[in-house]
Amino acid sequence: SSCSARTSLSLVHDLEEPALPQRLTLALERGTDCELSRDMFTSKPKKIESYEEEIRKTERTYRLRAKLDRVQTWLRSCAVCETTLPPIDLICDVCWQKVMRLRNRGREMLQEGYPFPVYALFTWTEETEAFIKPLVYGFKKGRSVQAAEDLALEFVAERSEAGEFPERSVLIPPPSDQFDHGTLWAKALSDRTFSPVWPVLRPQHERPTASQKRLSREERSERRYEIREQIAGSWPLGERSGRLIFTDDVVTSGSTAMAAFMALGDPEQYEVWCLVARPRIATH
Repeated sequence: SSCSARTSLSLVHDLEEPALPQRLTLALERGTDCELSRDMFTSKPKKIESYEEEIRKTERTYRLRAKLDRVQTWLRSCAVCETTLPPIDLICDVCWQKVMRLRNRGREMLQEGYPFPVYALFTWTEETEAFIKPLVYGFKKGRSVQAAEDLALEFVAERSEAGEFPERSVLIPPPSDQFDHGTLWAKALSDRTFSPVWPVLRPQHERPTASQKRLSREERSERRYEIREQIAGSWPLGERSGRLIFTDDVVTSGSTAMAAFMALGDPEQYEVWCLVARPRIATH
């Protein structure tokens, strides 16, 4: 990892953050009276008693995955070149160096064509596809904790050079009923920025969620989220202000980030942090 990544946290700037949208403020006030029916860490319905309980489960699952990951580094093949010479976190050292040369630097992270700021460590184009495609698929399937932490470190370093770094912020992952790659990315970013993860979203209609790959563009555009009000009852920053950062591994059309934006009440301070942006899809 680069020296700039290790020093990135010293580059944050003070921001005057506006108050939260009214929708979130109301949810915070009435959140203790609401109930949840789904646990993000298992596929079985289970009541979540509090935000603190969910975060404890996140931490416990993350530590267990980190232990398993240390074993899997000796069993994995590189997601890019398929070499099996261990240790391999997600991709081998040679491919890691090649992939890092493709990362967006500083202000290059800010993607065009979206209605809100989208910052991406990589941009998936025809020129970069040979490396970025297997990186994305490997990240989704392999769920390497060490690779997620290394990529988050690089992201934070470059985001610090891209403009004002949000000092007071919460990280909001996509809804999930288990600890998946989206939750892993949010947790890795949280460890690098000291910003809390706030899993406050859930699908508006309780039904089995098809994977992104199997959804049509029309189905993605119709996606709707709502606030998990019992989780929203515990705002993690003390004062009810701060920047809301939606985290996702891949942003294509931006419909998932837009669904989160609408569910959160169209916040003034909102941005997206993703591992990879694929703007070609967004413009077709």
